[in-house]
Amino acid sequence: MSRARVAELRYFCLQYGEKRARGNRHDLADVAMIESAAAEACGGSSLLYDCLMDNVTKETAIHRLNVPMGTRQFYAMRRRFFAILDEKQHA
Repeated sequence: MSRARVAELRYFCLQYGEKRARGNRHDLADVAMIESAAAEACGGSSLLYDCLMDNVTKETAIHRLNVPMGTRQFYAMRRRFFAILDEKQHA
C-alpha cells in the first residue's frame, strides 16, 4: 500500500468522532467499517481494540496507551488494521 493511501486512511479514521456525532446513514456506515476493521485486526481482544481505536481515531501516542504488547507488535497490528480497512473500502 502506498504512503499516500495510508495517509488517506489515517485522515479517514481521524474523522471518526465527527462521523459518529453526525450520525447519518453514510457516516454510521463509515464508523461501522472502522470499528469492524479494528476488531478484526485485534483478533477479538477488547483491550487491544480500545488501544488501537484510540491510536487511529485520536492519534493517541503508543506510550500513552496501556498496550499489552511490544511496540513492533502494536505497529504490525496497526498496519494490519489499515490493510483490512483498505479492503473494506474497496469492497
